[in-house]
Amino acid sequence: MDPRSLFGEQLKVLRLARGMTLFELAGAASDIARTTVRDSSISRYERGARMPDLLVGTALCVALGASPSEVLGLTPALDDAVSPDKPDEGAPGEVGAAPRAGA
Repeated sequence: MDPRSLFGEQLKVLRLARGMTLFELAGAASDIARTTVRDSSISRYERGARMPDLLVGTALCVALGASPSEVLGLTPALDDAVSPDKPDEGAPGEVGAAPRAGA
């Protein structure tokens, strides 16, 4: 997948999960970056038409409470992550781990 598309998809998922409008995210990012971030620019980022510069990208991450890795799709975000209420079926001995054969 094109990096711009992946970034835009993740940005939109995170924004909607936090119940933010484009306008609200633009306002929050503008306050953090101390520069104007327009809702139309965020819309372009979400559609994969553009990528923000480093300052705006960082401000978007902070405004969303997400790491750059989450926004870039490099680490699981939201629904992909294991929540404390839904234990991972990981290594033996961990809470929620599948029982070992013969145990």
